[in-house]
Amino acid sequence: MAPAAEAAVDCGTLNTTYTRISGNTCYFETQSNGSWTKPSWVTTYSVNLVGGGGGGTAVFSTTSTSEPQWGQSGEAGALAQNANATASPISFSIGGGGSGGVHAGGAMARGGGNGGTSTVTALGLSASGGIGWNDGYWWNCLFQDPATKNGGRGAKAGPLSGTSWGTSGWGGITQNSGSCATNGGPTSPDGQSGQAGGIQIIFSAAPAPQNTAAPSFTGTPAFKSPAEILTGNQGTWNDFGSTATYTYLWQSQTGCSGAWGDAAGGTKAALNYTIVSGDVGNCLRLQVTATNAYGATSATSSASLQVTAVPVFTAASPPVIADEGYAFNGVAGGYAFQASGGRITYSLSPSSYNAAASPTGLPATLTINASTGALSGTPTAGQAGVYTYQVVATNDSGSTATATLTLTISDGTPAQITITTQPAGGMASGTTLTTQPVVQLQDSSGRLITQPLSITATASGGTLGGTTSVTTSAGVATFTNLTLAGLVNTSYTLTFTRGSVTATSNAIQVTPGAVSSISITTQPVAGAAAGSVLVTQPVVRLIDAQGNLINDRSSTVTVSSELAAGGAGGSVAGTTSLSTSTGIATFTDLTFGGLVGTSYKLKFTSGAVTQLSSNVSNTLAGPPAQVSIQTQPTLTGTQLVGSAFTTQPVVSILDAGGNTTTSTATITATASGGTLGGTAAVAAVSGTATYSGLTFAGLVSIPYTLTFTSSGLTSATSSSF
Repeated sequence: MAPAAEAAVDCGTLNTTYTRISGNTCYFETQSNGSWTKPSWVTTYSVNLVGGGGGGTAVFSTTSTSEPQWGQSGEAGALAQNANATASPISFSIGGGGSGGVHAGGAMARGGGNGGTSTVTALGLSASGGIGWNDGYWWNCLFQDPATKNGGRGAKAGPLSGTSWGTSGWGGITQNSGSCATNGGPTSPDGQSGQAGGIQIIFSAAPAPQNTAAPSFTGTPAFKSPAEILTGNQGTWNDFGSTATYTYLWQSQTGCSGAWGDAAGGTKAALNYTIVSGDVGNCLRLQVTATNAYGATSATSSASLQVTAVPVFTAASPPVIADEGYAFNGVAGGYAFQASGGRITYSLSPSSYNAAASPTGLPATLTINASTGALSGTPTAGQAGVYTYQVVATNDSGSTATATLTLTISDGTPAQITITTQPAGGMASGTTLTTQPVVQLQDSSGRLITQPLSITATASGGTLGGTTSVTTSAGVATFTNLTLAGLVNTSYTLTFTRGSVTATSNAIQVTPGAVSSISITTQPVAGAAAGSVLVTQPVVRLIDAQGNLINDRSSTVTVSSELAAGGAGGSVAGTTSLSTSTGIATFTDLTFGGLVGTSYKLKFTSGAVTQLSSNVSNTLAGPPAQVSIQTQPTLTGTQLVGSAFTTQPVVSILDAGGNTTTSTATITATASGGTLGGTAAVAAVSGTATYSGLTFAGLVSIPYTLTFTSSGLTSATSSSF
């Protein structure tokens, strides 16, 4: 659209001495001296000068019978012009008109004097007045009343015509009345003086802003969420040196035809506009108004395309879009999407399947109809699974909406389980299978059921441990940590189940497991005398948790004794540790000694497993076996070297169980150093030797001990003294 017409300056409203010629062009005119200052709204001007006119002439004749005419005026002053003047203010001097001509005895007289000179000093302009001249006609006073007739006219400056002064004109008429003499002629009529020169300043006021490049905007004409914003550009303007301000108005055209009105949005008065629902179906444009000190001009952008609504999905049945579990079940099927918002084109995102992406997209066998949004196709074997994808709806404006969906393609009903890797036994009872089973879940045609489903394993006997329920991956269930505990020499099978579908494995067996308990099949019986050979030697069995005899490997059993009430006690000798590869340990030469009348138990140990026997005890002391110090020898700190022990030692002969015997054997004392004096060898009485008179000499601050020995017996050493 073309820019609006410029507003004209009304020169008359600015100053009564100004007159508007047309549009923004005005002039200033005067015939008096003075000065002129350029108004602020004037941009350029030019100065024209005219000199004063020459005087006119009055003529007549006393003999003429014709009516005399007025004498013609003198020639007008010369024109001087200076375009595009810049001086402001300017001063000027206007030349006067020439004097009128004088009657001379009835004869024609020459015209009046020359006009004065007009000047503008600041611009160097000057113009001379015109020269009077004669070309009169005769007038016969007899034919007219000489009392009412006037003299000749003087020349003056030419009148304003358009934007330029004229170069000639008629002088003003004198108002002097003449009178006729006897001969009919007027008396001394005078010509009128010529009109003064003048100054004319023609100037132009600055125009309102001019649009040189139309406003425009960018953005998609669509109502959507988040809101679409049209970004305006005010275009390019010439403000002619007077800084312009800009206002904006977004306009709407209903149905893209007819009159334009204000847009519906709250941002209609801003450079950028936010599309609202009320704009749907209409066209939009941006109007920019530029205003400077001299006026305002408006310009508009091109119209937008019709504003559309963003596509909105609604579901078509089947299925409803909210139902994200629609299954194709391995046969042809399809469903359609519908979206509002004008003419819609549908597409899939992503366009091809990528298992690692999110969304994954659909198998290549499924496609979407670009016009209707219908999804169709026949999934093939191996395409069962869960797919995520987006349906993208695009309208004519390029606006889009998406619906993110999940499609599950199932792959038929499980009909059979195939064991592709049989479980293998031969492992210790309670440990993991030698070979872990692998099974497949298939339909009736032998195709894998790729949908993840669980398969459970059970055993025909014994105890099956580990992870017994495994979820298939692409139709395959791989077991990794199954264990089986059972009896040796017994066959077991594993059964794999999914719903009503089952499969049974080959038979497997186990070997004995780890030692779980010790079974005493023959309890020990002690001899009457302490330290004697057991009357009954014990026999034990090593068994696992299922009661299997551990007969497939070497195991060790050791035996010790303890008080029946708990705690250490008694003494077991003989072969106390046996190795067995049959799981049965038979002891043959064990002896036991303990305090007479005290109850003890034998303790059998294999690894971390223990088992206590029934009670055993002795009724008689056994043969001498050891020397035992009953009273320790002592010396006081103040005794002299070589003195007798303050406390004399008492030593007994005991059997293996710690019972005092009736032995009369001699017990001999020896010192670890120094000199032992007195009787060092003493015979036992009823198994006990009591010393007296033992002395000791040694170095001060050196600890010493006494050792008591008796032939064939275990010796005993005292505490230090």
